[in-house]
Amino acid sequence: MSLTHHIRYPWKFEINPHFQQLVEHHHNWLFSTGFASTELAYRRIKDAQIVEFTAWCWPNGSYEDLTLIIDWLTCHFALDDWLDGDMGHFPQTELANYILNHLAPNLDNPTWKPGTLLMGIETTIFESWQRMKKLPPPVFVAFAQEWKNWTEGCRWEVRIRQDGFIPSQEEYLRFRKWSSGSHICFLLSDYTYGLVDESGLVWQTLSQHPIIQRLEQLVDMMLTVVNDSFSSAKEHSNVNLVRILEHQGKSGQALQDRLMVQHDQALVEFLELESNLSEIFTAEAELNWARLKVKSWRQLLRASFEWTRQNRRYAVGMAASTSTSKGFEAVA
Repeated sequence: MSLTHHIRYPWKFEINPHFQQLVEHHHNWLFSTGFASTELAYRRIKDAQIVEFTAWCWPNGSYEDLTLIIDWLTCHFALDDWLDGDMGHFPQTELANYILNHLAPNLDNPTWKPGTLLMGIETTIFESWQRMKKLPPPVFVAFAQEWKNWTEGCRWEVRIRQDGFIPSQEEYLRFRKWSSGSHICFLLSDYTYGLVDESGLVWQTLSQHPIIQRLEQLVDMMLTVVNDSFSSAKEHSNVNLVRILEHQGKSGQALQDRLMVQHDQALVEFLELESNLSEIFTAEAELNWARLKVKSWRQLLRASFEWTRQNRRYAVGMAASTSTSKGFEAVA
């Protein structure tokens, strides 16, 4: 059994009702900004299925909010792909240095003058960042911090690729949650699901609750197993969870089974904690907040899996396994 057939999430899959409008917006935006300067560039971006990813992750977001998110994610995915291609073979080359040490730290600097190393689309990336400032202040402040975390996570990946060093799984997961950009998606889920109060104080306090923090760790683990498993062929030279387990002597059946076990253990604990929320959060307002938070994570997990499974970026998944693990059946 492959991971594609093994992983099932026991909750309904949703899609944003503005999907077709978002497709039209993205098409027009790509050509108006110069992102789709060639047919090949346009096809690569369309194959990334950014609109599908957005509509699946945030089914309750408004059209205005999701156009903002789609435009930014297109920029983010482009930067991430450039770094994957550059750092995977030539760590700390001119392009990686430019993105991590010149472009990324200066997006919030109004006096910064975009360069042209990225085929001239730096201006579009810079303008998309400025538009993200339309987010409520607590959300944008958190977004800017997560962007810094992403940059630091990518720098960490540069270092370990340069050194040829395979980190421990614990260290890898600690940094991977930054370089994957998953926490930016968590933040956007909090925003679109209405979890951020006007001052941001209640949101920040509840987000630090030990049970919420543990649930977040479990979601991180599940997302990492799925993404790294399906991207292992695409990014063979990169360090990821598959490479770490291989370095520990696991391969073939043992590797597949280990990944399934890690995913299933995280999912079982996630479901158990979800079922006990009413015993953990006794105040009605806090309980409702926690339930909505978990709902946003459920949607993100299901959407991320469907996107990864269907995306041409991850055309080659893990090799087949004969694992006896049963997985979880999805609710139609």
